[in-house]
Amino acid sequence: MSDVLRSYAGVSLSRRRHHKRGRRWRWILLIVALAALLALWITRDSHPIGALLPADQRYHLYIADPLETRMSLGQSRIWSLAPKGSVWAAIPERLLDGPDVPEWLLNNIFNGPCHVSGADLKNFADPLLLTRMSRIGCLVEKLHWAIPGVESDYAGGLRLRRIPDAGVYYAVRGRTFAVSTSRAALIRALTLTSEKQTGPEGLMRGMTDMGANDLACRVGLEEDDPLGEVFESLRLGLRIAPAGLRLQCRSTLRPAWQERSA
Repeated sequence: MSDVLRSYAGVSLSRRRHHKRGRRWRWILLIVALAALLALWITRDSHPIGALLPADQRYHLYIADPLETRMSLGQSRIWSLAPKGSVWAAIPERLLDGPDVPEWLLNNIFNGPCHVSGADLKNFADPLLLTRMSRIGCLVEKLHWAIPGVESDYAGGLRLRRIPDAGVYYAVRGRTFAVSTSRAALIRALTLTSEKQTGPEGLMRGMTDMGANDLACRVGLEEDDPLGEVFESLRLGLRIAPAGLRLQCRSTLRPAWQERSA
C-alpha cells in the first residue's frame, strides 16, 4: 500500500477568501449603520416652532396643510365669479402651477402645519413663515451648497441662506424651517430669548382654535392700524370646499364702538 501525498492548500485559500469577504461586508454594514445614525442625529427635531415665534407678533395665520390648501383653493369654483382678464381670474392658475420646485421636495419641506406671522400690519414688510420639515427635506437642505440659486449668509454665525431670485432668506434649526423676506425679522426670530418666545403652548392654542378650518387668522389691532379705530382684534376662519368658500369672522369692538352698538 503506497502513501499518497494530499494537499489541502485549496481549502485553506477558500476559507481565507470567505473570511475576507465576510470581513468586508461587516465593514460595509458598520459604515451604513453609522451613516444612518448620523442622518438621524442631524435631522432630529431639536427646535420647536414656538421657540422661533416672537410673542409680540401682531397677526398670525395658521394653515393646516399648505400644499393641500393651495390645490383646494385653486380648484374651487368660486373663481368662476371673477371677471375674465382680471387679476382674480388668474389666481387659480398661479396656485395650481405652484413654484418652480419639485412636488416631492415641497412635500418634504412643508411636512405639517404652516404658521405665518408678523408685526407690520401696514406694509407687511416682516412676514415670518415657520413650518416643520421631514427628515428627507432636512437632509436635502444640508446639500444647499449644491443647489443652484441658494447662497450662504453667515450673519454673525447664524448661518442664514439667501435665495436672491425669490427675494427671501431662510434658516433651519433642527427640522424647523424659517423663511422671511426680511433679513432682520429672520435674525430676530433666531435670537429670541425664552421670555420673548411664544413657546409650544401658545402655538398649540392657536392651532386648536383653527377647528375644522383650512386657514385661520388672528389679528391684534392698534388704533392707528387699518380698521384699528373700530376693532381691537379680528379672528377669521376659512373653510375651502369645491363649491365655494366658507368664511367665519369674529371681532372685538373698541369700548367706544361697543357703547354705540349697545
